[in-house]
Amino acid sequence: MPAEADVSLRPGWFYHASQNHQVKSPSTLMDLYYKSVGRGANLDLGLSPNRDGLLDDTDVNALKGFGELLKETFSTNLAKGANLKASNVRANSASKFGPANLLDEDRYSYWSTDDAVHTPTLTITLPQERTFNVIRLRENIKLGQRIEAVEVEALRNNKWEKIGAATSIGANRLIRLPEPVKARQLRLTISKSPVSIALSDFGLYMEPKRMEASPAPAKHAAEVSKSGWKVIASSAGDKVQNAIDGNAASIWSAESAAVFKPASIDIDLGFPVEIAAFSYLPRQDKKTDGVADQYSFFVSEDGKDYREVASGEFSNIMANPIEQVISLKEKVQARYIRFVGKRSLDGKGITIAELGIRK
Repeated sequence: MPAEADVSLRPGWFYHASQNHQVKSPSTLMDLYYKSVGRGANLDLGLSPNRDGLLDDTDVNALKGFGELLKETFSTNLAKGANLKASNVRANSASKFGPANLLDEDRYSYWSTDDAVHTPTLTITLPQERTFNVIRLRENIKLGQRIEAVEVEALRNNKWEKIGAATSIGANRLIRLPEPVKARQLRLTISKSPVSIALSDFGLYMEPKRMEASPAPAKHAAEVSKSGWKVIASSAGDKVQNAIDGNAASIWSAESAAVFKPASIDIDLGFPVEIAAFSYLPRQDKKTDGVADQYSFFVSEDGKDYREVASGEFSNIMANPIEQVISLKEKVQARYIRFVGKRSLDGKGITIAELGIRK
């Protein structure tokens, strides 16, 4: 049964302009490809349209770069033209079960062994020395996943050296080597299989050197240090410093009575700070108790008179429980801030993992 690897191109499943700098790079997507498709899984990459119903240019460029990396890596099988010699071929039928089937264009033609042979070897002699850093193996998955362990060696200075291994193959296995290998002769050993094998593909590839421009800095990306911050008031609850301790695992909880009441927390920043955005991190323990979905954010110069500078709703925070960054309409300067959780998902109180501001 094929596994499915679900991952979003962005930090969460929804579009936020403030997260443009956090869109996964082509290199990161390539790493995910090796860890999912390269292990026989389906990569389900989630994309988030912007407010115009389109993919943002940042997302498009990341996907384009990822596609180019894939094409450049897998466009040429460096094993093509190799001479393949197997220790055993099923029924001595080279045309039907021989190792040449590993290099043809038929996804389901395969090299197979007699029923009693479970750990055969295959020697690959390339037309000339070639440099590669990716080995691709595939089984004829129509006949089930059979191979449980495999090793690949390269002949260097007349001595076989192990360069790669895997514990299973299945529909697709990509063995990514830590560094490029230059060799002409290789040896593939099936070291564990409960039955005769049905290997359908062998490939050698060279991943191109990755040259990526640094991502553009995000607007309001500079997070203000919390050193010197102090909670000076809260509507309820203890452990109030948990809301600003820099530890996503700790939370401040303001439990309410039977009837929900908004919860607030006032923070002294220590000195006046220019504020362009504030952030709210919901609890990260996979619980929804007290997660705020409606908020108000206030600022004050003296800690007594507060004015509201932002209010609204954290869009679908239940399905998107990541840090919520809210940009202010205009930058403000203040020493004191107040966060008010006006409503929670469960209607039983407000919890905060972390509050922050950005300039």
